[in-house]
Amino acid sequence: MPESRRAIWAQLEELYWVSTLALGAVAFMLELALGVRPLTLLGGLYLAVTLALFLGPRWIVPHLLYGLFSTLLLLWWVPELPLAGEPREFAAAILVLATLALGLYGGPLWAAAGAGSVALFFPELGLHQRIAFLGVYALSAYLGVRIRGWLAELALVQARLDWIAHHDPLTGLGNRRALEAAFAEGGWRFLSLWDLDNLKRINDQEGHAAGDAELRKLAAAFRAEARESDRFFRTGGDEFVGLHREARPPTGLVERVRRRFPRVSVGLAPVAGSLEAAIAEADRAMYRDKAGRRPSG
Repeated sequence: MPESRRAIWAQLEELYWVSTLALGAVAFMLELALGVRPLTLLGGLYLAVTLALFLGPRWIVPHLLYGLFSTLLLLWWVPELPLAGEPREFAAAILVLATLALGLYGGPLWAAAGAGSVALFFPELGLHQRIAFLGVYALSAYLGVRIRGWLAELALVQARLDWIAHHDPLTGLGNRRALEAAFAEGGWRFLSLWDLDNLKRINDQEGHAAGDAELRKLAAAFRAEARESDRFFRTGGDEFVGLHREARPPTGLVERVRRRFPRVSVGLAPVAGSLEAAIAEADRAMYRDKAGRRPSG
């Protein structure tokens, strides 16, 4: 499994275990506050199993099966819940569940608001019930903060993977995939094809580090001289492609880049059809340019 995918899986697995552990603790404290012995025993057992698996070998499949078994037992005991015929207590339960959801979304602020709401609107709750509710809200807020943190990390990983998938790591320019996506946007008037002269000789005589440095210098020249509407991509070993929206051929851009990096051959072609057709025409123009720039004799 690639390292990036393994990192995402590890984050999702961590999210699963912390979520089930926190929600199991929430359920256990609510059952304890309600005073329903079978539910309390089941919740405590589920919490203990989850904690043991969290601290030890994290076997997800057995835990999912145990969670399904616990859920079936819970449904068996649902008629014993003392909230069934008490509208005010039922309203309190709804408030608790709503605040839990807000706690997961908003973190400590919503958790504090929920705890204060229960204390304000339901003063008849006993001390142990208030403590249980406060614990529920604290866990909800903690879990909400952790979930948002994981989601932020996953977003960064995804952004990094997307960058890697669409960029050349040596020069930082877009790669062939990025070129195809940009070309599909439309609106391009000209395509330029650039070929670094004598890269093979540089690699053979001075080493690949020297060749890589030349490629980076050419990419730097593109960045320094490109107009706002120009886009550049590295599509091969020594081959670069530019896309241009200006109505006139980018000959001025070619001259400015060559002043910074003279060892490059360039071919220009109008964009009138497919990307492959424009590259083929620019490739022919580039070889004519390369032949014309070779010293005679």
